[in-house]
Amino acid sequence: MHYLFPVFLFFFALTAESATFKGVKKATVLRVVDGDTFDARITLEKNYTVDIKVRILGIDTPERSGLCQKEIEMAEEAKQLLEKYLTTTVTLKNMKDGKYHGRVLANVILKNGQALTPILLKSPLVRPYQGKKRKPWCESTNF
Repeated sequence: MHYLFPVFLFFFALTAESATFKGVKKATVLRVVDGDTFDARITLEKNYTVDIKVRILGIDTPERSGLCQKEIEMAEEAKQLLEKYLTTTVTLKNMKDGKYHGRVLANVILKNGQALTPILLKSPLVRPYQGKKRKPWCESTNF
């Protein structure tokens, strides 16, 4: 039987563990939001699940609400790239609360055991991101 576990309790669990979720969690991919974010269903305990947005740690991709037409086009390509790699289930590691409520940050491990971030970083649509101010995608040097 499927129960939806309240999201605020999930974040309480994250905060109670120094903003890091211990261990690894299997997640079912529900949909890709953009090039660095997807919706997932995580089982917290037997029969308790939560649907949550997951932002992939260590990367940045163009935004769908970009500042120029080229960024918007690149954002769609980045979304398609992520859809190519995400299967129905993944493993989340090093989960922590994101700066936007309702979203967690995590390292994503694919079904074949490979870490997703290094794979995505091979694309010109993806660049490293360490949580500081992001560089604009609309500058001509980024294309």
